[in-house]
Amino acid sequence: MRNLIHLLIFIVLTIITQIGGIIYIVSVFCIKKKPRYKLKRTILFLLLYLISSILIVPNIAPFFGRIKIDDNHIIESHNIITKLCNRNYVKPELYDVLTDVSLKINKDFPDIKLIYLDANFPFFDGFPLLPHLSHNDGRKIDVSFIYKDKNMKLTNEKPSK
Repeated sequence: MRNLIHLLIFIVLTIITQIGGIIYIVSVFCIKKKPRYKLKRTILFLLLYLISSILIVPNIAPFFGRIKIDDNHIIESHNIITKLCNRNYVKPELYDVLTDVSLKINKDFPDIKLIYLDANFPFFDGFPLLPHLSHNDGRKIDVSFIYKDKNMKLTNEKPSK
């Protein structure tokens, strides 16, 4: 039963983050049943996952033809979950288009940024980014609408906030 639970956790983490399942398995093998092993395993998983997502994955992704979209003054992710789940990677060609479009938007509307929702995982073409089955090749991204506030001024604020 325990192996089935580990397998389910591995599958869910892999589906959501692409690398989470592998890091989970590493943390399971590193921390065996000892006092407070679940807490230690959880902390180890979180540390390994954050270190991998922040330091390792962005440096390896270019070998797979992907570039990380970093937040800056002209483009940013709608929420931190996109970045934590490594759903902010695209092919260099799409990155160039995003940069060009966001520069044009910023030139005409200095207070407005290009906000993206989901892009792609950092590795392997053909790996689906659920629920976006077409986001599997680094060439697709969801971009947020730009809204007007009650004073009819353009804003990056979303009605759902």
